[in-house]
Amino acid sequence: VLEQIEDLIKQSGGKNQEGLYFMGTSLGGFYALYSALVYKRPCFLINPSLAPHISLQTQVGDYRSFNLALPYHFKESYIPKLSELHDIIWKGLNAESSPKGHLHTFFNDDDDIIHHSGFEKYKKYLSYQILTSGGHRASNMQEILDLIKPVLSH
Repeated sequence: VLEQIEDLIKQSGGKNQEGLYFMGTSLGGFYALYSALVYKRPCFLINPSLAPHISLQTQVGDYRSFNLALPYHFKESYIPKLSELHDIIWKGLNAESSPKGHLHTFFNDDDDIIHHSGFEKYKKYLSYQILTSGGHRASNMQEILDLIKPVLSH
């Protein structure tokens, strides 16, 4: 995933491009936060998995992607890399150069996979909003996009 993000940034003209934002849901939110800190760009996280090295330990196995139902296998060997990335994120959040104020997080209160109650230690680093409903799959995506639009216009 991170290699694909890097390739897309290179194709789009480089990491300092003014209109570059990162957005992700669930594990994609984790990668979006990592990328935002590495490239010092704003991000929008939706029901993010902020500690996947812990929460995904029990999820090793075969799955199908949500939209296209493509098969994939989540391997136990991914966990150490996620732990390493989590450490980098944590250092980045605590760094003076952290883009505080540009790290936007949206949680759905009815998320049955990742509940915002596990978010406490991140609150001082990320702006956040807790929305009433939409679940983990963010069926309220239009509502979230409407909240993001004013931020993009600044």
